[in-house]
Amino acid sequence: VLLWANYGRFPGVDIVFEGAERIPSEPVVFAMNHTDRFNYFPFQYRLLQDTGRFTATWVKGKYYENVGVGMFMELTNNLPTVSRGYVITRDFLNAVGRKPSQEEYATLRALVEAQAEGRPPTIPEGLPRQLLEQPRDMLGRAFEPARESWPEAVDAVFHAMMARFVALHEEVAAKGLDLLVFPQGTRSKRLSRGRIGMAQIALWLGRPIVPVGCS
Repeated sequence: VLLWANYGRFPGVDIVFEGAERIPSEPVVFAMNHTDRFNYFPFQYRLLQDTGRFTATWVKGKYYENVGVGMFMELTNNLPTVSRGYVITRDFLNAVGRKPSQEEYATLRALVEAQAEGRPPTIPEGLPRQLLEQPRDMLGRAFEPARESWPEAVDAVFHAMMARFVALHEEVAAKGLDLLVFPQGTRSKRLSRGRIGMAQIALWLGRPIVPVGCS
């Protein structure tokens, strides 16, 4: 109803939707460039009107921090993506009460990446003690500094979240929904570098990728 009011009812809004006949009949992964904050809405509206297909869409996990926005995301089949950067920044904010500086983030990111690669990192001096030494709930998982290091805890949280992210795709597959992904991972008027996550999921699901160009 929301999209019909914007794109279907009033004159002057013309969505040019080309190539729908090329979409395979089986569920697919749509790979779309992300030109602005809302360019998925006209695509989803015309896809539904012309083909009767619904999508589940990748969105950033931080959007779920707002209760109202998070509820909207849940009700409209969106999937919160997972990143180590989000875990680092969110836990730092929870523990220290502020966002990390660029220098702090770069240091913490290097520690977490070293841990992920199997290289036990050496934690340098100067990082906030409460971040490294304060027991707490780390995004749903208990962090006990006496049991594990902070990089180990972040890596464990990331893998738990990634396992849930993959499980959500099993629900998408069971419902026969198409998947809509923006491989750039950010908005840009000009096409920028893509990321590999979409290809990994497409291979795991065994689905064809359909590129979508939006202007």
